[in-house]
Order: sequence, then structure tokens, then C-alpha cells
Amino acid sequence: MLRGMQPANTQGFRYIVGRTFADVKGIGTVHIEFDPSANAYRATDLYKRLPPGPVLFKNEGEPTWRTSLMAEQANPLKRPLPLDFFSGASSLSKVHGAQRPSVPDASTARSELLSGPFKSLFPDKTPEEHAQLLRNYNLSPTQHAQLLADLRKHAKIPEWATLHKQQTEDPNNPLRFDQLRQEIQPLIRAIRSEDYSVNHPEDFEDSISQEFLNGFLETLGYKRNLNGQLYRTDIPGLFRADDRTLVELTNDNEMLPRMKHRAGSTTGTPISASVSLQEVQTYNKGSPPSAYLKYNYQTDSRPPRNPNRTYTDSESSDGDTSDSSQSSQSSQSSGSDDNSEMIRRNQRFGFIYVIDTRGMEVVLKGDNLFFNTKGANEDAWLPDDDLEAHLSVPKGEGIPSDRIWLMHSSLTRAANIEDLAAQAGSFRRDIEARTHAGRNNKDEYDTLIDQVAAAGKPILQIKENAFADDIVWPQRLA
Repeated sequence: MLRGMQPANTQGFRYIVGRTFADVKGIGTVHIEFDPSANAYRATDLYKRLPPGPVLFKNEGEPTWRTSLMAEQANPLKRPLPLDFFSGASSLSKVHGAQRPSVPDASTARSELLSGPFKSLFPDKTPEEHAQLLRNYNLSPTQHAQLLADLRKHAKIPEWATLHKQQTEDPNNPLRFDQLRQEIQPLIRAIRSEDYSVNHPEDFEDSISQEFLNGFLETLGYKRNLNGQLYRTDIPGLFRADDRTLVELTNDNEMLPRMKHRAGSTTGTPISASVSLQEVQTYNKGSPPSAYLKYNYQTDSRPPRNPNRTYTDSESSDGDTSDSSQSSQSSQSSGSDDNSEMIRRNQRFGFIYVIDTRGMEVVLKGDNLFFNTKGANEDAWLPDDDLEAHLSVPKGEGIPSDRIWLMHSSLTRAANIEDLAAQAGSFRRDIEARTHAGRNNKDEYDTLIDQVAAAGKPILQIKENAFADDIVWPQRLA
């Protein structure tokens, strides 16, 4: 392997076939891996047959390294560091026979660094310059806490921080994002679900350089759309409460956008949905909004006439001429005219649908608030409601019906609406008519789901209080 390996770069790394090596003075070339528990690199067995070797430190001004023992002799302040910074632990066990000082809370360490040690170290610089200096080190939350502890004790930027800065600035270093990913990736679900019981690091977006942040987000799977919003295409599914029946949606072969949102969110037309089953239930309590029930079908460009109202000559229907903010934004022709009657005004309940969003652009509110408050365009905007996301569909189109699954009233399973419509056959119109007329016939839809399951068609199983990432889709044959 050595014969095919490039010489060490300025950071002291040698790479081959995705592996990282280092030249250790007096020992030779060794395979190395980053050890989060020590916050340093260790010599390791390439084939994982032996336990990890010693912690390594780079020799200043050279592309070579030395062992931890040699490091302590050269600089007795250098010791391996523990992992429990992010927990905000108040004390640590003895390390190498010496008691470590109390560890700062990693969630607030950055602000403490800026208000304390960095002001003392760089008294001639402004607060923004202090922030930029710290930002350039590209430290993780635990590393901010580690730096704060070291500076409180020694009032000097430690070697490990300078080395880390050099490593993160190297775009060819395959390990440059490892430490940050190990700490932030486990928090994404809490960030997305707006779970404030989890101790998030403060001002994360400001804590690292913009170039490093962009590269880091890319490794996590985020992309950026024309509005500067972060989005993902690997979200399994979203939940949506809706008054439209499976009959209407399968007749049109899609769920059309309902609101006329302004530009600035998704690449295409945004459709709102929720990342949380528990949250979406709050939208599905009681009767659907009366503004929606004025329209007989999602393709209507205006509400039909209300038979219980007398119209003036200047009014076309229900006092509305073209309330397109509530009707579908489809370019299709209207499904009703001014002389038709409202057929849905008595509908008493709505539905919860699970939308298969695999491969579709999803802009998530929580993720953007944490990672992207400064990266979005000036006219960009995010959903207003908690746990809300926007799903992007091409202009003039909607969500295809083969991606829409109706949830059973038990909230434990769902079936695809195309399978349900096929199962109902010619009776689907009667079921829908009873719903529109005000019958509480949820049991008829539940029965259809049970019948589809009995027929061997795929059923989506849903765990209690499911979240978007919990959805595991069954295979659905054409």
C-alpha cells in the first residue's frame, strides 16, 4: 500500500483507497482513525483485529506525527479528552492521574468563549471579529466546551484546535466533518420535531464557517433550492389532514394544491403537510373548515350556488366571485358552474392521508430554522405552523394518487387510495355522497381498508405517534 500512497500533505495525512495514514517519527507509517472519546487521532489496526493504539499529535511545522506519550513529554498539558462534554457534566474522572477541571456546558460554550477568553486573547478586535476568529476553527459543540476549559486554564489556543482547523480546511480530507457529524446527526430528529427537551447547541449556524457549513450539510443529505431553502428528497412520508375524499382524488388521479402560496418556499408549488402524526390530528378535529366545503370538487374555480341563499344580480355564488385562495390552483376547467348546488356543506369529518414523499422535494421548517436562518434568500419563507413542512409539486400538477394513502381511524394502518377505490367499485360514489350529506360514515372507509388488507394488497403499518422518519413503505405492485 505504501508504494501507491501519495506523500503526506501539509496536515500530515496520507490517503489511499479511502483510508488515512500518518508518518509517526521513530515508528513508521501507520493507519489512523479519529477517536471521538479522545478528540484526537489514534493509530489503529487496518483490519480491526487489535485494539486502538496510542493517541497521536502532529509535529508542528512538519508533516509527521508523534505518540501521546511523546506529546506529554513535550507538552504536559496535552491529554486525551473525554466524550461527555455535550451532557454538560460538572466533573470528570481522573485522566492520566490528574483531575480535569469542570467541563462547561457545550450548548452555551460558544457564547462564553466570545464573552470571556476571546476578548482577553484579542482585545483589539471587535465582537464580530472575535466571532469570525472562532468560527474559522469549525469546532463542534463539545470542542467549543473543550476549548473553553483549556483557555480558562492556560489562556492560549491549544495545538489540537489549530490542527483541527487545518484539517477542516482541507477539502480532500475525508474525515473533516466526522466530529461534527457524530454530534449533530443524532439531534436532527429532535430539531425537526422541535423537541426543546433536547439540549441543542446555541447559534449553530454561526458557530462554523459558511463554506464548512455548506459542505457539512451536503454530507447530511441536504440540498438547496432556488429560494436558498434547504430541502431533502429522502423523507419517507408526511401526514396531511384533508376534507377531500379518496373518490375525488382518484377520479382526478392527484391531490391538487389548495392554497395559493407566494413564491419563496419550494421550487415548485408548495403543499403543506406535517412531519408528525400527533400534530396532524389537531387539523382533523371536528368538521372541515367551511371555506373548503363551499367547493364541490378540487377542480372548481369558484364555489357553486348555495340553495339556502337568495342572490342579487351582481353576485354569482355565495357572495364569492373567484376565491382562488381557497380553491385548487389547478389549471383544469371548473367541475361546477353557477347553477350547480353546494353538495358538501354538511360534511362532518375529514381524513388523514399519508403521502409517499420519497424522491420529492421537502422543505422542513425545523431543519431550516436550525441550519439555515441566514442562507435563504431575502424573500424566502417557511411554514407558519409547528412541525409543518412543504412538499413541492410542479406548477399545475398535484401529488399523484399512487402516492396517497388513507389512514384508518385507529391510526394504526393505511391503504393506498387507488386500491381502496378499486375495492369499492361502483359503490364508491354512494360512500362519498353519504359523507358529503353529513353522515358520520368513517366506518365505511375503515371497512374498505380492512377489505384491501384481506385481499392481500399492501398495507402501511403505522406506529403510535409516528413521525415522518418512522414510515416504512410496503412494496406496492402496479
